[in-house]
Amino acid sequence: MDPLAELRDITLPIPPDWWPPAPGWWLLLLLAVLVALQLIRTLRQFLNKKRPFKQAHNAIAEHHRAFVSDSLPADEYIEQLNQLLKRVALYATDDFAAAPLSGDNWLAYLDGLSQSSEFSSGPGKVLGNARYQKEFNYDLGDLHTQVSHVVTVLEKSA
Repeated sequence: MDPLAELRDITLPIPPDWWPPAPGWWLLLLLAVLVALQLIRTLRQFLNKKRPFKQAHNAIAEHHRAFVSDSLPADEYIEQLNQLLKRVALYATDDFAAAPLSGDNWLAYLDGLSQSSEFSSGPGKVLGNARYQKEFNYDLGDLHTQVSHVVTVLEKSA
C-alpha cells in the first residue's frame, strides 16, 4: 500500500485582500502627495510673480484709453505712466537706488532697462524733466508702447 495515496490534496491559502495596501504603496502615495503639493506651490509662486506685470500692462492700457478719450489730461497721463514704471522697475529689479532717480538719470536708467535710447531721445523723454517745461509739445502717441516694452523686458528678466 502506498502511504502517499492517503494524503489529502494541498489547499491553497486565501489570496491576500487589496486592503490594507502594502507599505510600499503607502510610501508611493505619500511621495505622490508631496510631489503634487510641490507642483501646486511652484505654480502659485510663478503666477504670483507674474501678476504685477499683468496688472501693469492692464493699467497702461487703461491709462492710454483714458488719455485717448480725453478723460485723462496729458500731464496726469505722463505722471501715471512714470509712477507705474518706477513701481514695476523697483519690483522687478530690487534696485532701490532707482527709487530717487528723476530727470535725465531716470531716463538713462530706463534706456538701460529697455536697451534702447527711446527714453533719452525718443517719445519717452517726457518722463524726465521735459514735462515741466512751459512749452510742452511732445507726441505722446508711442509713449504707451515704450512703457509696455519696458514692462515686458522687466517681466522676462524677472
